Amino acid sequence: PPAVAGDVHKRGPAAPAAAPQPAYPVRAAMANFPVALYVSADCAQGCQEGRDYLRQRGIPFAEKNVATRAEGEALKKLTGDAEAVVPVLAVGTKTASGWLRGEWQRLLDAAGYPKEKP
Repeated sequence: PPAVAGDVHKRGPAAPAAAPQPAYPVRAAMANFPVALYVSADCAQGCQEGRDYLRQRGIPFAEKNVATRAEGEALKKLTGDAEAVVPVLAVGTKTASGWLRGEWQRLLDAAGYPKEKP
């Protein structure tokens, strides 16, 4: 046997495992159609139901709190609505004002998000 056959070298701990990545269809949808949920402090039930629905489907989203008049005006501009009605779901450039499960479902399905958590 070679002279170095008996040499044993201790190695440090393995590198930590990378954080789990979403499945490819979710990553593709996220890249092309990022999801944002606009909420406000006085939006209770509709905002919570919207959050729960997105989580149930396993959809990563950014939550944005509309707290100032300027943020409300920006939200009206984003949606094209005369009044800002939260929650607002933004999927890419498309929006849905208010918690309307069927409308949210259509937007998310059209963007390629999975119908249920993988």
